[in-house]
Amino acid sequence: MEENLNRSYSGKICEINGQKVDFRAEIYFDEYKEGVVTIYGITNEVIEKAKGNIHSSAVMLLESKEYISIFNYFVKQQTYTTEIIEDMPVVSGATLTIVSSEIIRGKKFFSVRDTFDEMIMEITDGYELIGKCPYDLNKGYMDIKMYKNIDIPIRVEPIYVKTIIGDFSFEAFPKYQQGKDCFSLGFRHQIRFRPIESITVDKFREILEKITSFFSLLCGEAVTINKLLLNDAETVKCDSYEFIGFCNFPKEKLRALDNSGIDATSFKRIYLFKITDFGQLEESMNYWFEHYNLLCNAQKTYNRILMDEDLKILKIDKYLAAMQLVEGFTQAYVDEEKELEEFEMRKENIISKLEDEEDKELVKNGLGFSGIAFRKALTKYLYEGITCLEEMSKTLFNKRYDSLITKIVNDRNFYTHTSRRMTAVLGFGEAMDIATICKEIYRIIILKKMGILPLLLKYRLAHNRIVAALLKNIFEVEVSGEGELSGFDKAMWWFADEK
Repeated sequence: MEENLNRSYSGKICEINGQKVDFRAEIYFDEYKEGVVTIYGITNEVIEKAKGNIHSSAVMLLESKEYISIFNYFVKQQTYTTEIIEDMPVVSGATLTIVSSEIIRGKKFFSVRDTFDEMIMEITDGYELIGKCPYDLNKGYMDIKMYKNIDIPIRVEPIYVKTIIGDFSFEAFPKYQQGKDCFSLGFRHQIRFRPIESITVDKFREILEKITSFFSLLCGEAVTINKLLLNDAETVKCDSYEFIGFCNFPKEKLRALDNSGIDATSFKRIYLFKITDFGQLEESMNYWFEHYNLLCNAQKTYNRILMDEDLKILKIDKYLAAMQLVEGFTQAYVDEEKELEEFEMRKENIISKLEDEEDKELVKNGLGFSGIAFRKALTKYLYEGITCLEEMSKTLFNKRYDSLITKIVNDRNFYTHTSRRMTAVLGFGEAMDIATICKEIYRIIILKKMGILPLLLKYRLAHNRIVAALLKNIFEVEVSGEGELSGFDKAMWWFADEK
């Protein structure tokens, strides 16, 4: 069905919220991959139950004898048909339209209680992010180019890894396109995931967000799931069930890659990190899954910034989101007991200097711990990020960047509290640059914690023109892109990029 999402499919609704029914229906999938179901001849009683259920579900049987299991729908529209009987209007039928972004298609139907043992997915830029080339294009490449000897060795080498949430298999495959006068090489990939425990539909979004967020850190862009298949305990491998709608936007509609020659595209984006970059992939992925709940708020903010960038939204909200990202990250790693202890010691020191008992009582009762101060959080955040790229003492860091930090804190307070006692000191362009680099520093710190070596970290960042320029202009830090291509980058560099 993936290739025919713009078509309508006919059938009947045979169940709504557990109630057996029999209504004619049609379904089509809109541009956001949501299923839009129109139900004809539905009764008033069923409509009211359909509207009132919090955890809604429905089952549709297509004319092709396949089932569509619908979860968490919302009612978009309802219309009534009336006819005149004995000079009185009488409702003769009703039409109900429901919309859902959680749909399973297959040879049988499912309820919210059913479980699945395996997910098979394709993600945006998946073959690059896996970092395994299924061809050996370096062997006789010029012969291939000149059509002298088209003999291309194939090497499919899956990567297996066990993590605390389940087992993963990352695979890249060759994909051929052959015509009368042409022959081209392509790629396909899949990520297999078998969770520790079988999962129900209501747990899909949580687990898939953890996985896609991991890959969004590697590439620095929003990652979406283009295709998702499910297997349960009874599923035969050739008969998986298709899950439609986890991602409500096709990423290719948001951003078209620039192929002007300024940016390297078509599998040549050296600045993308790959899972093959990790020395100990199991430890790296486990680090992410172990810390995901702590980093959840920061990661959601990071994803929001990525979405705005894909949609080309440029507002001061991006600056505020970057400041929230700083706070969310710092709170994830802060030692609150230590911070509280330091606060109480400082508070007692202040009280000891007061002479009036009322003043002492006022400070003692009125001065409470409200968390780590934003200036301290920002300083800690920037210091950790910059020292991932360049060794620097805290004294030198404070001396070099104190003025910049003061400006960032000032504008954060200005936009957050809208105070008339202060004004913004950063220009709009400066604020956007600060937001962008704060977003990138989040990636830098996390990737370093997950095991990316400093030399590789700097090497890939140096090939991102925007990041390299901002690091130099804002922090006077230069990252080097010197070195030889290796691994996936070397294999793909020969891949033709014809105009």
